[in-house]
Amino acid sequence: MFDELINLVKEHAGAAISDNAAIPNEHNDAVAGEASNSIIDGLKNAIANGNSADVTSLMNGDHTVQDSPVAQNIQGNFVQTLMSKFGLNESAATGAASTIIPTVLSKIAGGNGNGAGGFDLNGILSKFTGGNDLQNPAQPGTGGLMDELKNLL
Repeated sequence: MFDELINLVKEHAGAAISDNAAIPNEHNDAVAGEASNSIIDGLKNAIANGNSADVTSLMNGDHTVQDSPVAQNIQGNFVQTLMSKFGLNESAATGAASTIIPTVLSKIAGGNGNGAGGFDLNGILSKFTGGNDLQNPAQPGTGGLMDELKNLL
């Protein structure tokens, strides 16, 4: 599934990476991989921190990606990654992240998390939650969502 997300990043945000003078071409694949990591980690952290309603809201398109606290956190973390791992200055990193992350999240959410570019976000989220519905997660200690997340983290 991770490869599917990288392909989705390359397909829908690849130009923001490959046409960006601040990102050397030899780092294009690594940047796409880090964008994917940022998205997966951001969603996982949101769920782990009890913000599954925000993830559900984002995936249901209840508000724009730019207004989503989950998307903003993912984007902010990706900016830090671009700066620390690839040496981009803050302006270049912010510019790249503000294009890449919302574009990919919009594509994922546009398919309600399922089928956007062949990517199954629901499958990944199901792994995070042990198959539990994000809108009705099990309580801690019941072998549900929280216990599964503890095992992942």
